[in-house]
Amino acid sequence: MQDLSKKIPFLSLRKKLWKSWPYHFYIKMYDQFLRIFVSYNTSGIRIIFVNGMRRSGNHYLIKTIMESSDATVLFYNNLKPYSVRPTVIGGVETKLVAKKKVLVILGYEDLSASDFNSSCEIMIKHCFEGLPYKKLLICRDVRNVMASRLNHAHMAFGLREKLEIRNATKKLWTDHHSTFNLQDINRIRYGYLQEDLKKINLESFYVSGIRVNNKISNRYGGGSSFDSNNFNERFRKFIGREDYEYLIKDLQPLDNKIHNTNWEV
Repeated sequence: MQDLSKKIPFLSLRKKLWKSWPYHFYIKMYDQFLRIFVSYNTSGIRIIFVNGMRRSGNHYLIKTIMESSDATVLFYNNLKPYSVRPTVIGGVETKLVAKKKVLVILGYEDLSASDFNSSCEIMIKHCFEGLPYKKLLICRDVRNVMASRLNHAHMAFGLREKLEIRNATKKLWTDHHSTFNLQDINRIRYGYLQEDLKKINLESFYVSGIRVNNKISNRYGGGSSFDSNNFNERFRKFIGREDYEYLIKDLQPLDNKIHNTNWEV
């Protein structure tokens, strides 16, 4: 239904659907159905938590895992921090396979590493205690993630007009890239996604090989309006702009260390 509303924006279907009683009833019933489904399949459930800055490739990572899994997959999107159980309110996608294996992917966005870790622990305690899990933190090079956020209609205004938002954005990027103790959080780099995923043993999570569908990077991520599909060159549109230059200032050394960025080009 949300996809249809995007294709026919003049009908304002999305707002009307979200506010309608039938839609809320559907969401409530679907939420309860998935809870029952999960509760009856606990022995075969595996959990993967995912967090990253918006525009860092969260959905690219998640859809890659879904494509690569041979299990039934439930992906809960846009979960609120410190939630005690997953809900479909933020969006849910499913991949159904006639097997007892179930992979549950719990997606968060724009959480610090500490808040992400705490949110995972709370969810585990209340819903998935004793079940195998992985925590993945996806990171993207500073030039392209800042350019992508500046190019996004919902984020651009605050980044352009409010210094505190620019500073908070830089702080979050630094938090995701600093050499803090990640505990059991696995850092996945956008530009090295397949390579980094292969370093993690995901076979017990029903992912035996990484299969990336090129359509994934074009279909998901909130409607990028860049003309080019070269995801590593999008920063060029913003070179010289004051807001962009401020967002990347002083972050080059850390970016080069983590992403091996060539700042000469």
